[in-house]
Amino acid sequence: MENTDYKNVLLEIVSMIKDKATYLKTIDSNNTNLYNEQYYNGMAFAYSMVLDGIKTYIESNEISLSDFGLDNYDPSEIMKYKPLNL
Repeated sequence: MENTDYKNVLLEIVSMIKDKATYLKTIDSNNTNLYNEQYYNGMAFAYSMVLDGIKTYIESNEISLSDFGLDNYDPSEIMKYKPLNL
């Protein structure tokens, strides 16, 4: 694979993880089958840690964060997400 291919794959992976984290905002807190506070907080923490790790890795390898849509992205924002109806 070419360098460009790896960059495109990483961009897609980062985008998917960011999308999955955003999904947390769509969980209805009134639906006891879907919402569990401990699980929700654990998932938010996990997504924020993974994205922070990716962002740190990219920065430490002197790769442009903007190439991956992370230049103005703060993974700790995920911890502020709230489910619907809370």
